[in-house]
Amino acid sequence: MIPQLPNKYATRLEDHDIILPGLDDRRSYRFVLSQLQLFTRYDRAIRDNDRGYLQGAAPGGYDQFRTLWARDTECPYQFSRYAVASLSLLDFTSRSSILRPLWRSRPTAYSHLSSSK
Repeated sequence: MIPQLPNKYATRLEDHDIILPGLDDRRSYRFVLSQLQLFTRYDRAIRDNDRGYLQGAAPGGYDQFRTLWARDTECPYQFSRYAVASLSLLDFTSRSSILRPLWRSRPTAYSHLSSSK
């Protein structure tokens, strides 16, 4: 059984990819696990003000994913926006570990958490 995502528009597939409907609801977009890992790493860099990481390009599809994810305004986790040209944070919500289940194995940022058995 696949755990429910906190976003009412997102559907997680068995391979952990996520499907989000487009803004016009006529087409859907599939985001693969490796993209999601890049998106969450980029979001973490924004929140941590990791300027070294942020000086590179944003992961492809990040802005589209962030926009589609943000349609659910009640979702407890929202992805951050960052203005690369001015190296400034545009917005983000409070930190949350809600995205931890997106990974098959824990990323380094969550290695301090004990696994439940």
